[in-house]
Amino acid sequence: MDVQLVVGLCCLRDSPEAVSVVIGDDVYDSASETERDVDVTVKTSSRDGAAWAFAGYEVKDEKGALHVDDVEQLCVKLNDMPLLTKRAIVSSRDYSESARKKAAAHAVELYVLHDWQCPTALDPFAPGMRPVIFENTELRWVGGVYCQFNTHTTERSDLVSALRTNVDILADAGSKHPIYPNVHALLDAIQWDLRQKYAQRPEGQMPQPEPSIKSPLEQPDGPFGGPIPVYADVAIEAGVYIRLGSRAIGLTDVKVSGTLQWHRTRIANTSVC
Repeated sequence: MDVQLVVGLCCLRDSPEAVSVVIGDDVYDSASETERDVDVTVKTSSRDGAAWAFAGYEVKDEKGALHVDDVEQLCVKLNDMPLLTKRAIVSSRDYSESARKKAAAHAVELYVLHDWQCPTALDPFAPGMRPVIFENTELRWVGGVYCQFNTHTTERSDLVSALRTNVDILADAGSKHPIYPNVHALLDAIQWDLRQKYAQRPEGQMPQPEPSIKSPLEQPDGPFGGPIPVYADVAIEAGVYIRLGSRAIGLTDVKVSGTLQWHRTRIANTSVC
């Protein structure tokens, strides 16, 4: 993840006009007909909004140069994403000669990260230049989140008692679940998924800054925009159980209620060496 963040910052510096730079973006894959993760995406737009570009970067932090098999897999992945207008791979080391030829054949650009030397007077990051503002905005849960599992069960008291002890999640009558080790992990996944879904809804869109605010330096940290109430009935995938006494009870659904709100965190970075 650290290398992905470095690449994202490099993209932001290289494309200050970018509409968005996203670490870990979901992009449509026409071959699998699913949304798939791309390490870094950069979206730019013309001044009138009539034209736009969407670049996808796959980042590899390996001990040695990337070989042709590695590059070929990434080329196929990126070329199955028709929304991308630019496709690139970033390596923390380098590429083999055959890997470079493979990327050229697939029209995928290659980049290499190099160690950054201490700045000189000509370096745009040198002391005395304006600070670089890193801003993180995310939709967070505020206050408590109420979750009620198996809303139609007749064993409410026993079920609640078991869930409060953060019992293990089972994949069947005996084996541990491969994804959710316990109830807390399952709840974290459900709440994370709801945050992503509500961020796509009209009522959950990130508020625009006030017209009077002209600089990121003037935007305060903390919550912004109004609270977003959440009331959701979530169906749980098959094969999620807990042990209740001597029996394995399936968790089938959960009713979730709470409040989401956008939060902003900024870091002004002027130290480079």
